[in-house]
Amino acid sequence: MKKIIRFVLTTFGLIIPFGMLSSFSYAADAPTSPALMETYLCNLKPGKDLDDVLAARDNLVKQSKKAGLAVQDSYLWSHFKGNSQADLIWHSIYGSVAEWAAETDAAMGKPEMAGVNAKFDEAVDCRAVIATLNPIHVGKEERPERNFVSAYTCQMKHGINRQDVGDLVTHLQEVIAAQGDAAPGYVGLVEPMTGGPNISDVVIFNLSESVSAWAKFMGGVQADGGMLGRHFNTTLDCSFNLYNSRQVIEAG
Repeated sequence: MKKIIRFVLTTFGLIIPFGMLSSFSYAADAPTSPALMETYLCNLKPGKDLDDVLAARDNLVKQSKKAGLAVQDSYLWSHFKGNSQADLIWHSIYGSVAEWAAETDAAMGKPEMAGVNAKFDEAVDCRAVIATLNPIHVGKEERPERNFVSAYTCQMKHGINRQDVGDLVTHLQEVIAAQGDAAPGYVGLVEPMTGGPNISDVVIFNLSESVSAWAKFMGGVQADGGMLGRHFNTTLDCSFNLYNSRQVIEAG
């Protein structure tokens, strides 16, 4: 079963959030809101490349099967444009916080899983973030082999509260609805649960089939005379990044 992700996380502040993958499921089997996103913001070690990360992935899947554990839908984002300091962002999606907690406890109790993290550590330096994920827009159910991700990683401006962010989200939903077939496949709102001085308040990201599809959508958004952009600018202070994404693990 495939779950929607998310995922993005782009750059949760320092490097990450909104922001790998063969495909995202856009609608039918999306997890109940809010989903839980476990994200690793990673930089490749000298002499290592994506093949080394995928080899660690293969070991994770193999050891999970030996231990009798389920694996989660997981996505790998490769940075394309912007100021993200992460080479790669790995997202695993769970239906809820409770599901993540139960599966984390189960894995910690299995000796087969003892060396799994060490394999990843050989290839990448990472830091972890967990966050909730809620859909802003769920569009078509097509599952393209790869996705193009655009993500805004944001701090709320002085005097702004969650209700103000909610008003912005409503405005965004209205603009997306007006785009018709040009609307992205998925738009998500990510809110980090783990924090720190460089962690964003919110991340807003969208998934498009291609760079051209994303550009078409953005052209439609800008045609409203810049009202949505001004709403963003008065509510949030954001950085913007683009990613290529593909699914690297399918739940099972």
